[in-house]
Amino acid sequence: MQIQGSTFTYGQLGIQRGLAQLDQAGAQIAQGSVSDSSASSDNGLSNDQGSASVEDGLLSLPEAKVLVQAGAKVLEAQNSTLGTLLDIKV
Repeated sequence: MQIQGSTFTYGQLGIQRGLAQLDQAGAQIAQGSVSDSSASSDNGLSNDQGSASVEDGLLSLPEAKVLVQAGAKVLEAQNSTLGTLLDIKV
């Protein structure tokens, strides 16, 4: 019997989404840092678009962390439940 949408799948999906968001935030921070330094060296002014991108990336980091932690908790709960159902303690 196959159960659609198992908790393992949801936990794994949460971790994957969190890591993807972390990767995207890192790219935003890196890209914003590069545009900030090139804009300030070109004309002595800071690039508002680049700093906004850096700020968006920095603000996404805690959200990505929470997604990964939530996915891990789902997997932990699933593992505990499965162990209880099978009466196995490791």
